[in-house]
Amino acid sequence: GVLFIPGSFEDNEIINLLERDEARRFSDLKEQVAEKEKQLSEKKQVLSALQTKRNELQNSLLSTKSEMKLIEQSKEALVGEKRKLESVLAQKEKDLSVLREVMEKGNHHCLREAVHRKDLTVKQLRDDIGRLEKCLEDERERGRELEHSLQKANTELSSKCVRIEELRAEKAELLGSTHTMRLMIDSFLMKQDKLKTVQPS
Repeated sequence: GVLFIPGSFEDNEIINLLERDEARRFSDLKEQVAEKEKQLSEKKQVLSALQTKRNELQNSLLSTKSEMKLIEQSKEALVGEKRKLESVLAQKEKDLSVLREVMEKGNHHCLREAVHRKDLTVKQLRDDIGRLEKCLEDERERGRELEHSLQKANTELSSKCVRIEELRAEKAELLGSTHTMRLMIDSFLMKQDKLKTVQPS
């Protein structure tokens, strides 16, 4: 067998090779830690941006919901007003038909005036009801649009929340592996310190 004499050229060469290998692994480790820390910083930025977006969406959802509540109130008020006008209209139409019957039985000039006036009133009432129906339809349309945007925002919000949870998990994983690598670096440095104290310079 080959006998190594301490302090011989071969022995020193092996120690040098081992130290070089160790130093290279240490350098690789430091690079990996730096890379992981960069990834961690990027994840934190993405996470922060997502959380801001999530908060904006939540606020937007709240304001959409309160707007929808206002539309519902407005629709109720319009329906109430329309019902009132319809009952007035029904009464006026009844009066008008009674007047027409009386007028047809005898040619009364003053009655003709009254019928004409009532005709105008009935026409006005029908126009008003038509306008209310148009307003009501507009409000319904606005409600449908808001409902649609609410669903869209809800979908976006839940996907953002899912992504936030994923990112949190990824971040925790990165933190764990970075921590492990740092421990390896620390133990390497401690080993180096021990070697330095053992080997007299």
